[in-house]
Amino acid sequence: MSVHIWRDNGEKTKLFVKNNEFKVPENQGLYVVDIAINSTRGTMQYAANVQIQ
Repeated sequence: MSVHIWRDNGEKTKLFVKNNEFKVPENQGLYVVDIAINSTRGTMQYAANVQIQ
């Protein structure tokens, strides 16, 4: 599993994943979270808008 997050200014960051868990930043702002999961049956990708207040 890999997780990337984009800030509203276009800055892309790869998040650390351990035991299929990750933490989003504590800084306020709008983000897009992109989660990619690879398995023997294929790849799943999930994207979500996140607002941290």
